[in-house]
Amino acid sequence: MGYGGVLSADVASATHDATISLHSVVAGLGGRAITQHSLEAILDDAVHGRLDSVTFLDLDLDIVESERARIDTQRRSGPSAENVLSDLGTVASRIG
Repeated sequence: MGYGGVLSADVASATHDATISLHSVVAGLGGRAITQHSLEAILDDAVHGRLDSVTFLDLDLDIVESERARIDTQRRSGPSAENVLSDLGTVASRIG
């Protein structure tokens, strides 16, 4: 575990003398499937220079920002997983 994913530190260390730009892609969070479509899209973004220094594959930033706003509004943390599942229109008992 670390900033930018599991391999980032090793790759950065191995290429520290090179004049290349490194980008990290974090994928498979929570056991999430990594699809061929997602890989093709991220590789296309990489080839065309559209990656941030750290990118989370298939992360829905709207849902993350919605939960952050909910926490800020309520001034307390809460059952974030349940809130996100609710925002997605599912319930935990159906996940399997």
